[in-house]
Amino acid sequence: MAMTLAANEIRRRTYLQALGIDQYVSRRNLPGAAPTRRLIIQSAQPKTAPLASGAAPIVPATEPPLQAPSGMLREALNQTRDAKPESSSPMAAETAPPAEQTVEQFSVAVLRSGGWLWLQDLAGLPLAREQVQLVAAMGKALAPGASVETLPQFDWPMHQNQQLDLGTEAAAMTLNTFLARHLTDTCQGLVLLGEQTVSRLGGLAPESARCLILPATRDLLATPGLKQQAWRLLKPHAQH
Repeated sequence: MAMTLAANEIRRRTYLQALGIDQYVSRRNLPGAAPTRRLIIQSAQPKTAPLASGAAPIVPATEPPLQAPSGMLREALNQTRDAKPESSSPMAAETAPPAEQTVEQFSVAVLRSGGWLWLQDLAGLPLAREQVQLVAAMGKALAPGASVETLPQFDWPMHQNQQLDLGTEAAAMTLNTFLARHLTDTCQGLVLLGEQTVSRLGGLAPESARCLILPATRDLLATPGLKQQAWRLLKPHAQH
């Protein structure tokens, strides 16, 4: 049994040596441990370096020193030469995670007043009370006695699933669908406050909805002269 184990070990070491794989053997026995049986391969030209302390050549009497079969060695060398880095394999390219898409985040406030839906891009800021009061005043100018109602704002993106399209076109289509749910039979159309709000719709609008484009509410509050321009656009749609 011991002779068979030694023969197998020498065969394994012979193959590793033929493939150019380094092999290491401890130089000395550890204190308190059983003596290590160090096996070496006997070659035709023995090395001149002295054996490690305690090492003894063990060669099976029934078998000559082994050499790796030429066919097996050639196959191993061919596999090593033809091997490609893992990153360049087709499978690695297919399983590489997709690059994250750049997603623009924005919010659009939606108010109902005077029979119209008023849209204002928030530009990263909360909707101020003065903005709501301005929309309420313009709504009363269109329909005397009208009140103002703040609807749920539209936030984009609505989810963080990178597997779905989160681009500007998808945002515009989703916003149009969102607005279509709030357009009723009595609603006259949309009032888009500011060019940034207009761009959020991507040139689209819910079917059969009229659109008025006014300056943004923050611009109207900061520059009172713009209110005359807004009124000229609103006046033709006022209820008498």
